[in-house]
Amino acid sequence: MSTKLTWSQWSKKNELPRKLLHTSIGFITLGLQWYQFHAEQITPYLALGFIPVLTGDVIRFQWPAFGRLYNRVMGPLMRESEKNSWNGVIFYLVGTWIVLSFLPEEIAVMSILLLSWCDTAASSFGRKYGKYTPKIAKNKSLAGSLGAFVCGILASYVYWGIIRTGPENLATQSWMPFPVLCIVNGFVGAVAEAMNVWGLDDNVVIPVVSGGLLYLIM
Repeated sequence: MSTKLTWSQWSKKNELPRKLLHTSIGFITLGLQWYQFHAEQITPYLALGFIPVLTGDVIRFQWPAFGRLYNRVMGPLMRESEKNSWNGVIFYLVGTWIVLSFLPEEIAVMSILLLSWCDTAASSFGRKYGKYTPKIAKNKSLAGSLGAFVCGILASYVYWGIIRTGPENLATQSWMPFPVLCIVNGFVGAVAEAMNVWGLDDNVVIPVVSGGLLYLIM
């Protein structure tokens, strides 16, 4: 007999607060682009944000009482595995800082959108439909990759078709027609999300790999 989950239990099981936070970063990134904030204005704040998050993790590992309080407060925004390991936010900050510091701004922004949206879509679709599709890697399913692929297409359309329009944007200057670019971007997002690079955290792998691939392609 199945037991119906309460809203709180369902939310925790599906990591809803963490996914909402993860997804919101993409919308915040688009908002900053809309109001013409540029990479060099954002990276110092990412570096500043890294310090307290890393410090909090170091303290909670050394001081169990603080660790219990930290997990009670921040737990809904973390994976279960992160409660006894490094907070994923650390890697999120590192990944976004790397791409904003070393890649052309539009490619960096797109790689952050792929991290924010494709990763969340892959996780959600993989959990829901992964059992019906083949596995393509450890903890990765075809269903999850298809979700990432679709979100990558949508991210391209929203960014280059609505937010960053005009003759100077990379999509306009690209050798690919815009619809083809959107499809290629979806494929890049799906590939980056499915990759396992030396066991590194997805929050570093996805933006760096997708940004690097887009740089080479575009």
